[in-house]
Amino acid sequence: MKYIAFILFTVFTNAAAQLMLKQGMVTMGPLTFTLDTAISRIFQIVFNPWIFAGIVLFVASLASHLFVLSKFELSFAYPFLSLSLISI
Repeated sequence: MKYIAFILFTVFTNAAAQLMLKQGMVTMGPLTFTLDTAISRIFQIVFNPWIFAGIVLFVASLASHLFVLSKFELSFAYPFLSLSLISI
């Protein structure tokens, strides 16, 4: 049970990443893609500071979740991810 902090870290980084991605997409405004602007629009999305931070947090959450899965059974660790819905 000493690894519960890693489970909670996974949950809260996942929730924070979701919130950052949402904020980033809100600041982008409505998205419209045309064939000639698609690549530049994708770069604008990825390098938006909120979205970039959200992606970085998702990577941290993934790394933490992989560590947790190496210590606990999936049937124990997976239900904790539902806490991210409550924390948002």
